[in-house]
Amino acid sequence: METEVVSMTAAMLNGSSEVAGFLTSGGTESNLMAVKTFRDMGRAQKKGLRRPNIVGFVLFVNLFESMPL
Repeated sequence: METEVVSMTAAMLNGSSEVAGFLTSGGTESNLMAVKTFRDMGRAQKKGLRRPNIVGFVLFVNLFESMPL
């Protein structure tokens, strides 16, 4: 089911055949996976990246304060 949802979403957004994705249950898990994905992409593009910064509003602080980046 996940593969079908990702494929349909990619088709609706004009994604290429290289599009990949997965589903989360929402809330904290979705936020953590989004930040982890961005961190991993940054590290792949900039080999020396050790401590990336997250810029967000006050509500992000509680969620991300204890998260290991």
